[in-house]
Amino acid sequence: MKAFAGTFTNKMDAKGRVSVPAEFRDVLKNLGSSAIIARPSLHSPSIECAPLEYLDRDRQVVQQSAAPLSQAQHRLRLRLFGSARRLAFDPEGRILLPEAFIARAQLSPKGLVAFAGVDETFEIWEPDALEAAQAEAEKRLLEQIERGDGGLG
Repeated sequence: MKAFAGTFTNKMDAKGRVSVPAEFRDVLKNLGSSAIIARPSLHSPSIECAPLEYLDRDRQVVQQSAAPLSQAQHRLRLRLFGSARRLAFDPEGRILLPEAFIARAQLSPKGLVAFAGVDETFEIWEPDALEAAQAEAEKRLLEQIERGDGGLG
């Protein structure tokens, strides 16, 4: 699979539509995906996006992570699948972001939206928040390198 890579900024319109970067649409097209799955991130004030097939991978992870029918597995299923939305592309390559996602990611209506490639997924951010998160990630990685801690745990 070709990875989602790079950072791009596009303008969101008043209705919440934003054009997904052509590079990301190309990755999706190569995967045969005509839509994406999106949900609020568990790790940041952003929207996590992936090919539709990513849900199948999530299902396998859930099945392996907790005892079937356990409370933990139910909570995981509820969060991963209950918060997910299928977003289709319009003819211009735009998606319509749900209002709840816009609020959760603190995106400004009719403002700029940043897209960050994260390998198998991409994230949608408020641009200043993404810049701060990238700076913090770089700082922590450099500290880890200086400590000689090569692990990513």
